[in-house]
Amino acid sequence: MKYISYFVTVGRYCVLIALCSAAVLRPSILGGLYFLIFLSSATWWACYKQLRKGFAILLRCLMPVVFIHLSATYAYQFQWPQELLEKNNSYARYFGLRPLVLYNSTEDDTRRFIYADEEWASYVNPIALYLLYYLLALESKGLLKPEEAVEERQPLTLGETTPLIQGVSPSTKRYGSGKRSTIFQDSTGSVTVTGENTEDIPLDELGAIEDDYKPTVFENVIFALESILQLIIRSSYIGTNIIMMAWSITYLSWITFVLLIWANLIWLVPNQRKSMLYSSPFLVVYAIFLLISAYIYSMDLTDEELPTALDGVNLEEIGFMKVRVLPCVPLYIKCLYTIMFWVTLRQYMQERLEQRQTSALADMVAPLQVTVGTAAGVNKEQEKGSKIMEKIGNYIKRFLTKFWIWIVAITLFAVAITGQRMTGFRIIYMALFLIFILSFQISFRIWRKMMFGFWLVVIIYSMINLVMVYTYQFKNFETYWTKYLHIPEEQQFDIGLEKFEIKQLFVRLVIPTFFVIITVIQLHYFHKDFMELSDPNNVSILREDVHENEDLDQSSMQGGAVVERSEMDDTTSTSVKFDFYELGNMSSIQVQHLAESWLKKLHHLKNLIYLFLELHMIKVVLLFAMLICVYDTCALYFPIIILISLALTFGRPMQLFAIYMSSLMVSVLLLARMIYQIKYITPGNWNVTCEFQNGLNITNNAHWLGFDKTNSVPRLVKWNITYILIVTLWSVILIRQHYYRISRGKPTTRAFFMFPKVTRVDADKDLKTCLKYLANYGFYKFGVEITLMVTVALIGIRMDMYAVMYSLWLCILFSLKRSTLSKIWIFYLAFIAVALPIQYFMAIGLPPTLCQAFPWDQTKMFRALQDWAYLLDTINPPPAKKLICDFILLLVVSRQWVVFRIERRYAGSNYAGGSNESIIHHAEEKDFKIPVPDFITYVRSYLDIFKKGILLSFLWVTLAIVFLAGTNRVNIFSVGYLIGAFVFLWHGSDFYLRPIPKILKQWQWLLGYNVTVIFLKTAFQILGCVFIQDIPTNCCWLIQLLGIGCVRKFGNVDLVDPRNIDDPPICKVPREFIGIAWDGICFGLLIMQRRIFNSYNFFHIVDETKATTILASRGAELIEEMRLKTMKEQEEMEYRVLEKIKMKMDRIKANQQKIQAASYTDKGSHAVAIRSGDYYMFDDLEDDEIDLLPEEKTVENEDASSKPTISEIEEHERRSVRIQDIPEDEDPQPGTSKDEDISELTESKDTVGNKILNCFLFISAFIESAMVSLTKFLNRYSRDYRYVLKVLAKEKKILKERTNYNIGYRLGSSQVWHPAGSYHSLLRQSVMVSMQNGETEDKPLDSDASDTKAVATSLPYSSEQDRKTTPSPDSLTQEFGEEMSSQDQPTIVKLLLAFWYIIMSRSEVLCYFVIFLNQIKTATFLSLPLPLMVFFWGSLTIPRPTKTFWVTIIAYTEVIVLIKCVFQFDIMPGNANTHDPFYPPRIIGTYRQKNYALWDLLLLLVVFFHRVLLKSMGIWSSTTPVPAALISDGDYKLEDSQLVPVSSGSQRNGTENEISQSISSQKISTPKKSESTTHDDENVLSVETVETRPMDYFPQALNLYNIQICGWF
Repeated sequence: MKYISYFVTVGRYCVLIALCSAAVLRPSILGGLYFLIFLSSATWWACYKQLRKGFAILLRCLMPVVFIHLSATYAYQFQWPQELLEKNNSYARYFGLRPLVLYNSTEDDTRRFIYADEEWASYVNPIALYLLYYLLALESKGLLKPEEAVEERQPLTLGETTPLIQGVSPSTKRYGSGKRSTIFQDSTGSVTVTGENTEDIPLDELGAIEDDYKPTVFENVIFALESILQLIIRSSYIGTNIIMMAWSITYLSWITFVLLIWANLIWLVPNQRKSMLYSSPFLVVYAIFLLISAYIYSMDLTDEELPTALDGVNLEEIGFMKVRVLPCVPLYIKCLYTIMFWVTLRQYMQERLEQRQTSALADMVAPLQVTVGTAAGVNKEQEKGSKIMEKIGNYIKRFLTKFWIWIVAITLFAVAITGQRMTGFRIIYMALFLIFILSFQISFRIWRKMMFGFWLVVIIYSMINLVMVYTYQFKNFETYWTKYLHIPEEQQFDIGLEKFEIKQLFVRLVIPTFFVIITVIQLHYFHKDFMELSDPNNVSILREDVHENEDLDQSSMQGGAVVERSEMDDTTSTSVKFDFYELGNMSSIQVQHLAESWLKKLHHLKNLIYLFLELHMIKVVLLFAMLICVYDTCALYFPIIILISLALTFGRPMQLFAIYMSSLMVSVLLLARMIYQIKYITPGNWNVTCEFQNGLNITNNAHWLGFDKTNSVPRLVKWNITYILIVTLWSVILIRQHYYRISRGKPTTRAFFMFPKVTRVDADKDLKTCLKYLANYGFYKFGVEITLMVTVALIGIRMDMYAVMYSLWLCILFSLKRSTLSKIWIFYLAFIAVALPIQYFMAIGLPPTLCQAFPWDQTKMFRALQDWAYLLDTINPPPAKKLICDFILLLVVSRQWVVFRIERRYAGSNYAGGSNESIIHHAEEKDFKIPVPDFITYVRSYLDIFKKGILLSFLWVTLAIVFLAGTNRVNIFSVGYLIGAFVFLWHGSDFYLRPIPKILKQWQWLLGYNVTVIFLKTAFQILGCVFIQDIPTNCCWLIQLLGIGCVRKFGNVDLVDPRNIDDPPICKVPREFIGIAWDGICFGLLIMQRRIFNSYNFFHIVDETKATTILASRGAELIEEMRLKTMKEQEEMEYRVLEKIKMKMDRIKANQQKIQAASYTDKGSHAVAIRSGDYYMFDDLEDDEIDLLPEEKTVENEDASSKPTISEIEEHERRSVRIQDIPEDEDPQPGTSKDEDISELTESKDTVGNKILNCFLFISAFIESAMVSLTKFLNRYSRDYRYVLKVLAKEKKILKERTNYNIGYRLGSSQVWHPAGSYHSLLRQSVMVSMQNGETEDKPLDSDASDTKAVATSLPYSSEQDRKTTPSPDSLTQEFGEEMSSQDQPTIVKLLLAFWYIIMSRSEVLCYFVIFLNQIKTATFLSLPLPLMVFFWGSLTIPRPTKTFWVTIIAYTEVIVLIKCVFQFDIMPGNANTHDPFYPPRIIGTYRQKNYALWDLLLLLVVFFHRVLLKSMGIWSSTTPVPAALISDGDYKLEDSQLVPVSSGSQRNGTENEISQSISSQKISTPKKSESTTHDDENVLSVETVETRPMDYFPQALNLYNIQICGWF
């Protein structure tokens, strides 16, 4: 029965719908009866009345009428009624009778009939009548049933909080509605009325206490629909206003125009809801009048019966229009419109009734001293769903409050910019939009104050616009405008007044109507909330924690101040980490905490993005200002170019002024361009006719200013719109950041850094902190290099006269010191700032009205000169796109000028970003401590890994690019690149052993060559673009040798390339050989490598190279020790096997003697012994005796700390699983029901989601186990290599921590560093020094008999001998954390490391593979010796190829590359017919081809990589480097492996001076034992220094070399 009541309630509305459908499908007299009943019933419902028994009686009375109507419609389909009453008969038309089936009288078979060609409404009408009759019967039956009696309740127990009045509405019963009013009486007798609405106390809500009720699913759905309907009803006044405007524009007439005026007036009323509710009765009456009149004019009546014109008045224009085709459609639409009117009326009547009930209740309970309001302490039941809906509603409201204003602004812009023809209405809309945007950009406070008035003006203007367009559609209105307002019809079109067709009318009117609606919604419903939301003093809008982002809040502090932090401060934020395998076992609270942590991270990321945009968005704005000037070139943008130059040259105030002024100018130009599009303005008035030698030329001054007629206005003003939007976005970011800080009580000064707590000290902690430091001070550290690279990029893109000027600046700037650069940088900045406006003036040219002729318009050579020199021209102006590069260069140069000012301001003080002063002089200072940690020896974070990978390999990458630059260009400059690359590649890491100033000097030569090539190629453009046709034909070899050509990337289309005129094809240089792309890439890498040479990190690279040099042969010793140890173990194994065999033989012999007793005889030979043997000889032997003898324990005097065992290098992570057995006989523990419930709750459910998660976890675990197995398999083959590598790493640590390994000397002009001793000798010296200082060593040191060679104590030390480069490990651990271990890395990282180790351990195999691959790809005689050397030399050398082999490979590869390079020139013979496989140059390998040395480069890089690995492993040199004793003449004594002079100490003190003299005079010191010595001690040596000349031994050396060569053959 409960569900039947629902259906009865819904059935009332279904009956109303059926009445409306049956009435409007075929308008007639009977349909009019249905329609009147429908209107009256709906209006009765709208008056807040109930459709109950009276409505049921009405339905019962209507049922016979419907039955008669249905029967008449059915009977009319037979033949004789159609013959009796024709289709066009008045009664048939009045009652809506339509023949749906036609009969042909000529047919003999009367059963054959034809369906009539009628509208679909005629066929649906009988069905609607049938449904109506069915619904009338069911609904009337349900309504006429007596209501169920209320069930008797249990006696009510009275108390202090007994309700006196309680609602019994169904919604309250089911859902505990918060609007239920209740009266409570306390112990004192006072009565309290409670409820959310103090005036919402209906009198009819009287009843007994209800039991708790749990709604069903169906009831929940009904309640949800009720909630939605209640929301619609509460907002019906808005929909009614919208419907009124929609009705008026859908059906254009004077009677609907009343609705439009009515709606507009209500929009403007301040209290719109109240006004709409008060006017709803009149609105319903007016709508009923419109519906009845529309229904009458929809009936099938003739003009005589119902005229459309009366006394010359057109009734159709008034609104009485006959609808001949489907009259049901407009009636349906109008009925739908009227539904909202009825809803509004019902809302009004309901509120009136509730107001009366509230007044009556207040009068009734006044004597009882009732307190009307929400009483404290009264329990209210609130549903959880309502809270969620309230939160969602508040979020949606807050979201719409924030962004609805921008929806209105975008719509305003769309209304202004869209349309086929420009009108005054659109221009005014655009002016309003620009006022809105510009006021927002300039002052947010003024913008907020003017918003209410602005929206009011926009609404009034839109309404006037809508009314004008609406009324203009009526007849004779264009005549009225011309006659009374004296506005011609053409100007009426320009204003926007135009008559539209019926199909276009709705579209034309709906746009302004829609705009009015959304603007009114903003004004009435979101404006107040937006004002509160945008008020910075409103603290209630804050949802985030104030102390959440301290880094972001402190980012406004000025640069230069070092942030002082306590030890508790940490620049890195803690992150929530969890195991992926535990994700499925996480509780809901843990998942909620995890989600909250991720939301906080997202919020922090959002603030970081805003801060980044706040810092750098101004550069983007200036870039777009430059783009609009470049891509929309006109004379009116010239002031913007000047403003851009001033903004980049001067400070922040000038930048703000330039941006806002540019935005204002762009907006004015946008508005002017739209005005220029109206037909009233004629472009011909701006034409200028100039007379030149070639004839007359007609130009237009308006085009020069930037005005053009177009059919697509958005395409014309797209750059204006883009720039305005970019400036608006920048303003939004600034305002957001400003008010964000104000609302949190932070300083409002602008930000300078993204992470102000991160300074130079923190940059070496980890990768995250390093990235933060680079975000703060990246340009501060590398600004000069970036600026010079941008300069080179500009030169390569432009390649004209200004590029030559910039290349001259490049030649000056790259070679100067930083102190000198800071002094002349302002001149470079001034040059660019002045050149930019001059070039833009050249691009826009002179006004056409001057009719200025230019000399370069006469000849093609002068035209090419004009294009190269970037000179102005009226016909072919120079391309303005080139100026984008100048702008970017000006931007970076201006930023670098700021950096120089910061350096001068903080000179001699501690700046947070560090110092940019030169540090290379510290490399030779004593007691200097490198301030950055050793990232090579101690790997503590991924930052050290990245630094190790980038800094150590950057030199090789740079040289590889230099090599490619030499091979990808065929000209004379390529040879220089190849030679330079070969020289530095040949030195390899030994290049680091030279003094850093000398390294920089040699590198500067290569960089200078690169800059010189850039300048020459740029200067040669004038020859290639202008004068190439004047160069004689016999000089083509010079053009090809120098690579002269013309690079025109932005040239004019009409300008013919002079190279293609008279120049023969042989003089053409391929386009890929012209330009400086590879030179620019080389420059960038070379200058960044120079920056690396000037860093503290390079000091560690040098120290690592020195340590590697000391341990150059240590790896070979370790490998030899491993080999000897393996051989020793094998010998011991064989010895134990032999001893076991002897023991078994003795036991067999003893057994034989025991068995045979006296008859036993020893067998004479082995054959006899074998034949006499039998199985019984082994009966007493057991199987376990076959085992070998136990190994003997040997004690080795090795340092366990310096030499790990091979088992220590196995770094596989093993998973352990603990299995706990539960005893079976253990008694069960007692438990409670609560524990059982908890166990049931915590029991994992095997759901589909868990199955999918478990499957995914299984797959991931399987993949991980496979990677672990593969890692273990690969590590098995690189075990020895990793053992040697680990030993060397530990020895390097000991070398750097305990010894002064920097002790060394430099010889010759190259000043290459040589060590003063071996690893063990340096270690012993450090022990002796420690013992002299009273220190003790905890660990024993290695001793080696091979290191007892004499080392002179008076060796010439370098000045860096006392520098301690590596701090103690404890201090490094405290400051930068512990070292990383491969145990802690993910499985994929371990697998990658295993692949890396297997490659490094077999690097010679990789070299062989590349050699064979090179031969396969080239297959020439030049490359054939390489695989032959591998077969007959490298692979036959035991145990590994020697150093000479690899040096030979390198030298030969470099030679064949140079030979190939020489034969690539066109002047060399043999560069034709390259497709013939038997062509001799092709067989030899000297033919011309693209990427001719690519595989040679790969081979060189692999071999050099192998050389680095050999040096790092200590197997590059076969012997320990023993320095030559540079000592003076005299006698020396060998004490503790040191040569001590026998003479007095004065001789020792003067040793250094003598050594310096010996170095300068090229003396070679040779210690030798004197034959006649006067000393008794045998250890006394006599040393004599003999001056020699190396060239004296050249003939002997040449003879020996020839003998050696002959011996090979």
